[in-house]
Amino acid sequence: MLPSSPSSYSGRMKLSKPAARLLIALLLALAFIGVLLALTFLEIPARNHDIYVGMVGFLGGAFLTMVAFYFGSSDDKPEAA
Repeated sequence: MLPSSPSSYSGRMKLSKPAARLLIALLLALAFIGVLLALTFLEIPARNHDIYVGMVGFLGGAFLTMVAFYFGSSDDKPEAA
């Protein structure tokens, strides 16, 4: 039976939003690099090649979105009052 209140999960570690974003970004970067390394150094069966190419496209787009989030020009804009 599940506990009725969130306080019952006091043993869980809670991440702040910036820490969670960083963790997701690091996992995404590692996945992207891992798939690129697999395509480069491993022999991929012909029937799975399209799956890996699709993964590179998806992870590449997500990786570029992450880079734009962390290193985009939004830091240069003044704060709205």
